[in-house]
Amino acid sequence: MGLASSAAGAKSEYRKLTQESVRDAYRKANALDPTRLVEDNSASCRDHVETDVNSWHAYKSGRDWEATVARFCADTFPGSAANYTGGNVQRGEPMMNSECGNIWGCRGATGDIDFTWDYHLMTTPSAAI
Repeated sequence: MGLASSAAGAKSEYRKLTQESVRDAYRKANALDPTRLVEDNSASCRDHVETDVNSWHAYKSGRDWEATVARFCADTFPGSAANYTGGNVQRGEPMMNSECGNIWGCRGATGDIDFTWDYHLMTTPSAAI
């Protein structure tokens, strides 16, 4: 859920007030030490507001990693709203997968294969494979 809020039975949302609180915290941290990267939040829900690192998380079967990485690469450019929320856009921050893993035991999961190859796929740039 990340920083999303919801009332009982209501759809979860990342409220504007929360987004502005995150932006304010990012700017204060950045002002304290502009030599350090500041991440606004760990964007598991594609919900960056203002950040120095355009991070993302993914848990995929091995066969899905190439397309996943390609999609994030294609969507990473200044002005893109991909991976951001509330009308916020990328300013040219570096993109990185800050959390990843493989999935097993559910429909469409990896199944009976060498899962070490899946980890190779998720940590090696597609062009190098």
